[in-house]
Amino acid sequence: MSLLDYTAVELAAKIKAGETTATEAMEAVIAQIEKSEDELDYYKMNISYKLSTYLAAGLPVVVPSYLSNADYIKEHGLGFVVSSLEEADRCVQECTEEQYAQMVANARHTAYLISNGYFTKKLFIDAIMALS
Repeated sequence: MSLLDYTAVELAAKIKAGETTATEAMEAVIAQIEKSEDELDYYKMNISYKLSTYLAAGLPVVVPSYLSNADYIKEHGLGFVVSSLEEADRCVQECTEEQYAQMVANARHTAYLISNGYFTKKLFIDAIMALS
């Protein structure tokens, strides 16, 4: 089975167990982006769901610049925001261990927030405050 067949949670477990490197896992995620034209519309609609899955698993991400969450990814150091697969490849190849370790730490913090319902709670609190 190739790394392309694993979910984000499974990739995170493989990295933690030392069964694959972080670079190989990120390359697998990039490869999942390479879709045919017919699949691009589906990918664009589904990417936010996939993004939250990868972040909930504590994995840094590589996302296209058109993603609605691109600014959040960049501002919080959760991975790379790229305009092309070539740029994604360059970013992964040039990423140092220190940079990757920082992205992992940031992604793990975000995973904690997601898994403890922080964003949902914040949304409800903000809505209640807006109505008050």
